Amino acid sequence: MRNGRISGEGARLNFFVSPIKGESKRDTGYGTSMVISQVENRSITMSQSEIKEIMEEEKLTHINWFREQDLKENQVGIAKENDIWIIYVTDERANIVDGSMVRLDNEEEAYDLLLKKARYAKRKFAV
Repeated sequence: MRNGRISGEGARLNFFVSPIKGESKRDTGYGTSMVISQVENRSITMSQSEIKEIMEEEKLTHINWFREQDLKENQVGIAKENDIWIIYVTDERANIVDGSMVRLDNEEEAYDLLLKKARYAKRKFAV
């Protein structure tokens, strides 16, 4: 199953393309989903620039983007080693939390997890 995001003028739609051609599920954001028919089964990926745009729009400021800066407290970070994306969380002392590192071999899944964790951190730390 592939995840995707469509952004448009004043509207944003998250969706999941199923492996069955012509069907997809739309996440309504309220814990429910609906089926959309006649959608081509194609690979939908988010680029780094789209992720950065989302981070800016949603004011997700506690993200360490590919270790462009030193680790800081209460950050969510993304790094890439070889062909593996790593998502991690830092604690109040700017150390990577034991057990927080998630290794993914899919770039899209890594970005999705990064955004989920960053949104949670924003709510938790009110930043």
